[in-house]
Amino acid sequence: MMRPSVRPWAKASLCFVLIAFFADFVATFLAVAFFAAFLAGVPFVAFTLQKISGMYGRAMNVPVNSENTSLPPLDPARHALREHVMAHAVKRGDFTLKSGRKSSWFLDTKQTACRPDGIVLVTNVALSFFPAEATAIGGLTMGADPVAYGIAAVAATRAINLRSFSVRKESKDHGVTGRIAGALQPGDKVIITEDTVTRGTSLFEAVDAVRDFGAEVVLITVIVDRGGTCAAMAADAGIRYEPMLVAPDLGFEFGS
Repeated sequence: MMRPSVRPWAKASLCFVLIAFFADFVATFLAVAFFAAFLAGVPFVAFTLQKISGMYGRAMNVPVNSENTSLPPLDPARHALREHVMAHAVKRGDFTLKSGRKSSWFLDTKQTACRPDGIVLVTNVALSFFPAEATAIGGLTMGADPVAYGIAAVAATRAINLRSFSVRKESKDHGVTGRIAGALQPGDKVIITEDTVTRGTSLFEAVDAVRDFGAEVVLITVIVDRGGTCAAMAADAGIRYEPMLVAPDLGFEFGS
């Protein structure tokens, strides 16, 4: 009695099923082994996963933990400030910026400037580049207020004397008139500051008011520059510009 013959296509199908099953088994085994090696701290595996995670976060314009190697290295003071900003000031979602432009992230830097540990970190960075000749610090209310007042207060504990002030958005016509409120004096060497800058309008409005008052602007600084245009504006005005952090330090592109 003859056995029924097995058709070629049936043999091929059986081989395909066996190969697929074996490949799936091998892939699962390797994935489990790779993950176990990562948990065990095998250097190459941990490094590879970390790089993949960092590249994904950068490509999606999502800030990743600043311990990740995809973010640029910073000096210790700026690194500590970045950690605080990432933890408290960066918000993700759908936002409309002051300029009217839409963005997937928002920077509420007051969440750093208005916390005691945050303003100490801000001051640590700021004092590393403040010119010794500076006598006062301030800017346009109210974005500049917690930054200027906080830096001046912390600096005083380190025997550095900086008077602080605010620039009003409109001139006051009663009492002490004008746009300057605070301890600014004619002839002062002034640092203009702000929490966050995108276009630079507020900073240079403050620069003009301080110059009209009879003081000299020697430096402009911000906690975070997210726009990337202020450096050129400051250069055109002949003023030194030194941001504490810039958008790429947080994993975002300028203007994003």
